[in-house]
Amino acid sequence: MCYITEELLDGCNEAQVNIVMHLTKTRDVYFGLHLMDELPPPGKRSSEKTISCMSFIHEEYDVKGTAHKEQNLPETLEELLSFLHGLECPPSIIVHSGNGVHT
Repeated sequence: MCYITEELLDGCNEAQVNIVMHLTKTRDVYFGLHLMDELPPPGKRSSEKTISCMSFIHEEYDVKGTAHKEQNLPETLEELLSFLHGLECPPSIIVHSGNGVHT
């Protein structure tokens, strides 16, 4: 499950937004966040040869459950999302990873 915020889609036209929203309901969607000197070929990923700089901070957060030994974790996904949305600089995208989220 992917939570897409308005900030992520700033600069996109309505058709682009509709395509992204439709794709997230029907398949896994992958995207790159690094600035690139050139686009990779269709179906390929960028690499250290095409990435000119990294422009984001990535974090991983877990939710308490059988998948994690650590007990000092949010009890529920809703509790974690409430925490993330309350940050001074909340994430622009939150991706459900199964036992937590990636931001």
